[in-house]
Amino acid sequence: RAWHRGRCPSARDPEARTDTPSAAAQALPRIDIEHRLPEDERTCPHHGVELERFAEVVSEQLDIIPMQVRVLRHVRGKYRCPCCEGHLRTAPMPAQPVPKSFASPGLLACIATAKYADALPLYRQCQQLQRIGVELSRTTLATWMVRVGELVVPLINVLRDELVGAILEEHVPVDVKVQRRAPTRRWALLQPTASDALRTSVTSM
Repeated sequence: RAWHRGRCPSARDPEARTDTPSAAAQALPRIDIEHRLPEDERTCPHHGVELERFAEVVSEQLDIIPMQVRVLRHVRGKYRCPCCEGHLRTAPMPAQPVPKSFASPGLLACIATAKYADALPLYRQCQQLQRIGVELSRTTLATWMVRVGELVVPLINVLRDELVGAILEEHVPVDVKVQRRAPTRRWALLQPTASDALRTSVTSM
């Protein structure tokens, strides 16, 4: 068996970096952690004088902050006339995705992203929140997601109209085998109108 001369190709230099940050990571904020030489090691053993700092060796690590939960306090000021004290006004509350709920837009976006983009079920998200001291039931999260779904319906309609806006009629034959029946073929017919965007026709072979 032939071997390569010199160092084995699989051997790696322990001083060499095997993982390098991507170009996107270069734009991330940096936090400096200072490492100072202990005082008992700052003396030159030859001359007995204190060592002075003249340069730095910088290495970087990619760090992540775990999920942090905080409470947003909406403080609405109350105003009155200083003369008659009969005219009272209260600063209005901004519109919320789920009225009369303690769920902020950021929390709803986090739950929806984890569920629909990362395929993380609601019960697992409840377990994650429980580990950091937040008790929320799956029913509560599901109710919030129903409301979020209602809020994005206009956006979904716009996307649908953009997709079916052009006249598109494409037949995609699919053979359907039914026991004791003649094989049939089914296709989807896309039409540009939003109210009749999808039709399914079945014809016998």
